[in-house]
Amino acid sequence: MKDQLLKANTKLSILSMVVRHDTMNQVGVIHGYSELISSGHLKSEDMARYGERIKEAVKYIERQFNFATDYQSLGRSDPMWQWMQLVLAKAKTSGASEGLDVRSELGPLSVLADPMLEKVFTILLNNSRKHGKKAYRINIGYRIENGSCIVYYEDDGVGIPADVKPAVFDRDFNPHGSMGLYVASQIMSMSGGVIREAGEEGKGARFELIFPEGSWKEEKFDMSIIARSNGQQKAE
Repeated sequence: MKDQLLKANTKLSILSMVVRHDTMNQVGVIHGYSELISSGHLKSEDMARYGERIKEAVKYIERQFNFATDYQSLGRSDPMWQWMQLVLAKAKTSGASEGLDVRSELGPLSVLADPMLEKVFTILLNNSRKHGKKAYRINIGYRIENGSCIVYYEDDGVGIPADVKPAVFDRDFNPHGSMGLYVASQIMSMSGGVIREAGEEGKGARFELIFPEGSWKEEKFDMSIIARSNGQQKAE
């Protein structure tokens, strides 16, 4: 019973960090575009475009709180099978991929993981966009190795300095005021997997999400599910 309570408290703590992290990112978006609009120097079409971006940010915050409510009250905190293409598509709706060329080859892959898995990709995309400096191209794919499935995420940014690599997933490592990578590691741990950094400084960051045997499978899906999902989210 004690272990179950500890596990539940850990999950709620991570959920709180995720919601705060994502919400503050969107608040930053709202502040930024609001400042531009209030400057009074914009063309009407730019004002309309920035206004739409603000509305998208508000809707995303609403989805975050709805997700948190579902996660806590509807018993959805147990691992569930998730199609990775759809997980990535949902992560991109956060705006984290804005300005990035994201290319994925996840095809038929599904994994058994915590419902917060999409937040791992949101964190990685935000990391590339904010700290990769020259990062533009994102490649995501997977390979099977010794029964495990390794999902890789790599960008073409500046990479992570060798001297800080051992600490990037530590709770106390937050040079940019963010605990994103720590949160990502905890979500992977709750999913029964691990995340590691395998990039090279100067050649881009590379993260590998490792799912053990029995927690992944390959099966065909209807690709239109992604389009329908994105359409529903925009209509909210």
